[in-house]
This record gives sequence, C-alpha cells and structure tokens, in this order.
Amino acid sequence: MKKAMKRSARRRAIPMPPKVWRVVKREEMMGRQSEMIEKVPARIAGSKFAIQTLFAIAVAILLAGCMSNPSTSSEKTLVIGPERMTCQGFIEKECLVARNEATGKWEFFYEEIEGFTHVPGFIYTLEVRLTDRGAEIQDVGRYAYALVRVVDRERVSEAFRYDF
Repeated sequence: MKKAMKRSARRRAIPMPPKVWRVVKREEMMGRQSEMIEKVPARIAGSKFAIQTLFAIAVAILLAGCMSNPSTSSEKTLVIGPERMTCQGFIEKECLVARNEATGKWEFFYEEIEGFTHVPGFIYTLEVRLTDRGAEIQDVGRYAYALVRVVDRERVSEAFRYDF
C-alpha cells in the first residue's frame, strides 16, 4: 500500500521549471580569468528580452513627457515703469507697473519676471518669454514670464507720474 501511494504521488508531482545551468572552467574557480559558459532555457531568455524592451519603452515615454512643448511659449515686449506700487491681488503686495500696448495706459503687472531685477527710477523695455502654465492652475497667472533681454533702460525724472 505504501508503494502505491508513492507511485501516485510521483505521478501528480508539479513539474519544476528548468534550471539555469552554469558551467565554470576549473581555472576560474581558482581565481584566474577565463570564459564563462551559461546555458539559459529559451523561455527565460525570451522573458529577459521582454523585460528589457518594456523598460526601454517606459524610459522613452518618460523622456518624451519631460520635453518642453515649443508651441506653449512665445515672446513679447513689455515696458515696465520706474516704481513698484502696492496692488491687491490674492494678497496685498508690491507690483511692477507695465504699459498696456493697446491703450498706452499703465496697469498693474501682478507676475514676477524670472531673471529681471527692477531698479527704481528707470523705465525698462524688456523682451520676455511667456510660457503657458495651463488653465488648470488658478492661484497664479496663466503665463510665467522669463527675461530674454533688456532692450532699453531709460532714467526718468522725479516728477514722473503714472496715468492709470
């Protein structure tokens, strides 16, 4: 009866996956450099290739997402006034004042310009790059401004007044 149970247990055994064989030359075992020979079943080698391919695709997708979209940025010329003024946006703060090109009147400019340091007493003509932040962000303006170059810097008299 014991023999019959052993035979039936052997027949129902779950087949084990094939092992990975590694043949090592005797010289390598003694610390000398020599060539290794590995025998890898085709099933394991294929899955390794699939994993490497998926990893390469994932890296490519991540890098593509990091690239900037050139259609979301443009350049514009701004005229910035000689003094900052207190303005009320989300909070009260000191704002730059910019001239509106269409009306010629001065308006509060609530955003900061990356790379630009305002020195009082000068009217600046700046070339700036506008980058679209998207409509989802509501706590800041739609565009981020970065200085491309200072086109002109003109000293103004102390009698200068803004016409709002």
